[in-house]
Amino acid sequence: MHKFYRNKLNFSGLRGTFLQNPTHLFMQPTHRPQILIAPNALKHSVRALDAAEAIRRGMTRSRLKADYHLSPLADGGDGTSQVLTRCLGGTFRATRVLDPLGREVTAHYGWINDRQIAILEMAEASGIQLLSTDERNPMEASSFGTGQLIKAAIAEGAKEIWLGIGGSATVDGGLGAMAALGVRTLDAEGNPITAGGQGMQTLHRWVMPEEHPFKAVKVRVLCDVNFPLLGPKGAARMFGPQKGASRPMVKALDHGLKHLSQLIEKETGQAVGSIDHGGAAGGIGVVLSALLGAELHSGSQFIIEQLGLPEKLKHMDFVITAEGRLDSQSLGGKAPAMLARQAKAAGAKVIALAGQIQDRPEVDKLFDAVYPVNPEWKSTHHALEMGEEHLTWAAEQVGRLLYL
Repeated sequence: MHKFYRNKLNFSGLRGTFLQNPTHLFMQPTHRPQILIAPNALKHSVRALDAAEAIRRGMTRSRLKADYHLSPLADGGDGTSQVLTRCLGGTFRATRVLDPLGREVTAHYGWINDRQIAILEMAEASGIQLLSTDERNPMEASSFGTGQLIKAAIAEGAKEIWLGIGGSATVDGGLGAMAALGVRTLDAEGNPITAGGQGMQTLHRWVMPEEHPFKAVKVRVLCDVNFPLLGPKGAARMFGPQKGASRPMVKALDHGLKHLSQLIEKETGQAVGSIDHGGAAGGIGVVLSALLGAELHSGSQFIIEQLGLPEKLKHMDFVITAEGRLDSQSLGGKAPAMLARQAKAAGAKVIALAGQIQDRPEVDKLFDAVYPVNPEWKSTHHALEMGEEHLTWAAEQVGRLLYL
């Protein structure tokens, strides 16, 4: 052994260094890791702002010496209004609207006074969280309340509206919202169509109001997914079951959306069945865009830019993000996936914390490491109730590994 080391290792070049500075190999690096903490909201469990604080607590407990930069994320779904309004120094407004089943509820939206921007979430008025599991039925659920929310923002004096459309309970092609904005949606006999997804089946024509709803307002629709209106990954087949649709309902909803797209193409010349983001929120973006001139945006990209993250990523060593569930669907436009691609392009390593992980080969290709957030592997109800504590625990384990 002595002969092996003597022959294989040459210490002559280090002799002076060791004599002058015997602690040479034990010096700590002077660079403190720069870590961006940018989680999405964990649906039905933890808001994005609270998730960011929970992750920082865990990283701090790990004894890792680093600089932490918090930037809670959103993608047009849960937490969009909160994240953007707080980032831009706005306040919140409240108004009464109808929920997906026509019951009156209070909805909130953000207000940026100096720019007269209203930041709305469809989920506040037409969200799936407003319904019990037994009440979920996209054939009946209407987006009417979202139209009322838009009207309230216009009445407030908004010059620009940012509408996040994630988390909806509806697959009605946005026809409910159109009705609330004064567009008459009629069947072949000239009667108003019924509310919900079933109304698309009998839609024959629409009559625009004398005063255009968006005449003096620019509307940006922030879409949380990048799927088309029609087809296997369309609004009905991809998202209908999540909103309570049975197989026959999915078929009927898909047929209704196809009928709606054909009417739009006939009226406007726009083929909307396969456009990017068209399948988000049951097709509301397609209708607001084609008939009222709203702009469709990737919610993730739009919000990442508003938060100034492209510039911040250039200075980060690690990015820690989080999502309630990571799977192939969440890779199609959700904020953690969008952020991961940009962070890796900037040279940062990306770590994801997730409540559920599916389609692991696809997820593993995007993130450098993925950690589950449910350490006790108890019920889903328990995991949702303990979301913040579980995030803190998972972040502490990540910090310990980086410390080691």
